[in-house]
Amino acid sequence: MGKSYNYQINPEVRDNGELFVVINIKDIQINSINELKSQIYNISKSLFILLSETITDVNSFALSFNMILDKTRKNIFIRSNKNEISTNKQFSPEEFIKRLGNKLIDDILK
Repeated sequence: MGKSYNYQINPEVRDNGELFVVINIKDIQINSINELKSQIYNISKSLFILLSETITDVNSFALSFNMILDKTRKNIFIRSNKNEISTNKQFSPEEFIKRLGNKLIDDILK
């Protein structure tokens, strides 16, 4: 089985000035949970860097990944800011995510 999935991205600037991005992942066909985790971490790091380098008044970003694995809803929530992203962007995606202070990762995806 090859790796594939579909996703839908819904960004919204909240009243507190934070950019909140909901990413719904659907139709997941993967070889392993680690493969999915690796792809989510890669996407997260890339999005955070892209968002942090955008010239805007928004300094805080939240990514909320929602998916269903084994008929159970799973979530990854990661929040960061421009300073934290800049300080850690030289690290690998997994180390980058580990270094961020505000995250909630479903046990199956840790």
